[in-house]
Amino acid sequence: MRTFIFVILASGALNLAGQTADTTVHRRCWGIKEKAALRLYPSEPVKKHPLRNFFNSFTTYRPKKNLIPATLLAFGSGAAWGTHEVLMHHNERFFKVFPDANRRFWGPESWKNKYWGFDPKNGRNRTPIYFTDAKHLLASTTQVFGFSAGALITIGEDRPVLHYVFDAGLSFLGYTAGNVITYNLLFR
Repeated sequence: MRTFIFVILASGALNLAGQTADTTVHRRCWGIKEKAALRLYPSEPVKKHPLRNFFNSFTTYRPKKNLIPATLLAFGSGAAWGTHEVLMHHNERFFKVFPDANRRFWGPESWKNKYWGFDPKNGRNRTPIYFTDAKHLLASTTQVFGFSAGALITIGEDRPVLHYVFDAGLSFLGYTAGNVITYNLLFR
């Protein structure tokens, strides 16, 4: 029995020694043994031109699902910054639209909210600065929403760089729309 197993193993080793390391699959088609003979028009592979790859990015672009939330976040960022600029440079326009708004939070003297008793001589209170007045709240909202929009654009599968540029451009259009609507239209 041992001799039988040894003969089987030895014949298997001899078969393995005779094989090459070629792992390609050879298919035969109606008796044709060579793979090269199956090619009708043997030639070099077509080289792609770099400009063709560049313009291919234009034709293959499809907006991603997370572009909508990214654009909405960019819109919110632009709207917050537009409102911030109205508060800083045209405060009267803000109070014309919102006459009952708290002037201590939204007004030009809101910077004093970070001090005890609204007086800088008393020292700073422990409230985080972005909750003390509208200026800091809107500036922080602009930065957080803008960063979040950028993060949403870059999350996902590997794509050509130009697709990320398109997404950033659409996000920037959302930011600009939010800024124009608040600064130029809402607080006119």
